This record gives sequence, C-alpha cells and structure tokens, in this order.
Amino acid sequence: MLVRHRWNTLEVNGTVRVRFRFEMGISVVTLLLAVITAAWQNWIEIVFRVDPDHGSGSLEWAIVIGCVVLCVVSSLVALGEWRKARLLSGASSAIAGNV
Repeated sequence: MLVRHRWNTLEVNGTVRVRFRFEMGISVVTLLLAVITAAWQNWIEIVFRVDPDHGSGSLEWAIVIGCVVLCVVSSLVALGEWRKARLLSGASSAIAGNV
C-alpha cells in the first residue's frame, strides 16, 4: 500500500522519499567540501590557477562557513523528512489496521 504525498510516494513500511536522500546527499557533500577546504586551504589556487583573495585565505574560510551552514540546514530539513516519513508510516498503518 502506498501513501501519496507532494513530491513522491512513501511506502507504508517507512521507506523515505527521494527528497530525504537528496538532502542527505547535499549534507554529506558540503561537509566533505568544508573538511577538505579547512585542511587544504590552497586548493582553489591549485585547481583553478587563480588567487581570488590574494593569499589571505578569506575565500577559503567563507567556503568552509558556507558549507557548514548548508550542511546543518540540509541535515535539519532531512531530519524533518525522516520524521514526517515515520509519522505518515505510522498513521497509514494504523488506518490500514482499522479497516
């Protein structure tokens, strides 16, 4: 039995939607980018062969802060999706059990 929802379908057994997986993917990628940028601060100069901040490191720290913020926000949104999936799964199985 499937429960229809706005973006995708949610199976009654609690399988989460594609949106959850997308948000968790964003969280993981941004966290990795933040860690790589914090550990290897001159990667932008090496990869793109430009020095946008003229060696001050301010661009790299802005990237780290932005990535951490995006990681936290997307993780919280994914957590909301996870909770919504559990709620819908419990409600639909309760309704199916009463029929």
